[in-house]
Amino acid sequence: EELKNSRIQKRVYELFCKGASQHLNTTSCQRELHFVFFRKPDSFLQSDTEGRVSGVHLEKTVLK
Repeated sequence: EELKNSRIQKRVYELFCKGASQHLNTTSCQRELHFVFFRKPDSFLQSDTEGRVSGVHLEKTVLK
């Protein structure tokens, strides 16, 4: 129910599902997601493939 009411949470859920379901063009076909908390995106690294991101630089945040 809460997921239905939050556009942001719904979008994050959709992105994780998409990332988990896509296959890479590698021989191992493995993908890893690492969750790092208390961070926010600082910059995005451009991929060689148009329209894709190859990585994200994160900035530390503090819970106040």
